[in-house]
Amino acid sequence: MHTYLNITGNDVMFSDCLPGMPVTQGGNFNLAYISKDKDEITGIFNRLKNDGGQVIMELQETIWIGLYGFLTDKFGINWQFAHDSGNAF
Repeated sequence: MHTYLNITGNDVMFSDCLPGMPVTQGGNFNLAYISKDKDEITGIFNRLKNDGGQVIMELQETIWIGLYGFLTDKFGINWQFAHDSGNAF
């Protein structure tokens, strides 16, 4: 299940667990931050990573989107980051 909220001009997507991931309290959903600004995505990703986050997939170019990363913050919340080039969503 997915839904979007637009916060200050950027989409934040909420989704349930990815297939194959265990369901744990606080980690049974994902927040996906989608922005047109690659520097903003990189900055937020690195702040969460450096503040006790655990990287699941390092921020990188992928075959499905120009920039994508996935981590769990120090509170156990899963975050996905994606660059919105105008073509992906």
